[in-house]
Amino acid sequence: MLPPPLSGPMTPEHWLNIATHGLARAAAARVRAEYLAHLEDALDAGESASDVLREWGDPHRANRELSLAHLTAREARYLPAGYAPSWAGLGKALGEDAAVLAVWVYRAVQDTVQGELSAAVFGLLGLSLCAIVLRWLALSRRAFSPQARALLHWLLSPVSLALLLIVGLLTWEGGWSGVAEEIGRGEWPMLLALSYALYHFSRLLTALSAARKAEAQAA
Repeated sequence: MLPPPLSGPMTPEHWLNIATHGLARAAAARVRAEYLAHLEDALDAGESASDVLREWGDPHRANRELSLAHLTAREARYLPAGYAPSWAGLGKALGEDAAVLAVWVYRAVQDTVQGELSAAVFGLLGLSLCAIVLRWLALSRRAFSPQARALLHWLLSPVSLALLLIVGLLTWEGGWSGVAEEIGRGEWPMLLALSYALYHFSRLLTALSAARKAEAQAA
């Protein structure tokens, strides 16, 4: 049994505010337009606003269903738009991974000062820069689908390349048993690394989901 309203009956505007909460701006505007058109047709046919609201049902359930079908504001943040073919576009690409580059530059300078040049550190720095430049070139020179942009943006990032390199080395050298032992012992550095790897992979899944929704809505 539904609780009685405490501050009067719900209005269509209030219903729509709840139902479209969390949707991306364009998706929310499109949904609101569809529902308001339905409301106008129903009122012209002699129905009341209360009848229409009963037909629409619970706004929170509608919000869950709409969030599955339409692009949400959270998903939109993971959907790369690409870059301009300019120095500003390259600067944007470099700025997205400035923290990672700063770590490698710091390690490279530190090793140089100490007289202990590390091929691995300089290699990772060079690989990161190459990946960022390739990402800028790929996403600024050609028109890709939203899913292709999301995949390329994820693959050509320093963090993704580092994780893929680690996975490749562990597979090549058979080091997965050692990783499993550290996880089994509850070694927190390994647990943190695994948690971040899973989080980074989830960003790809979110971006691909957002891209599929964007493609479906554009069709």
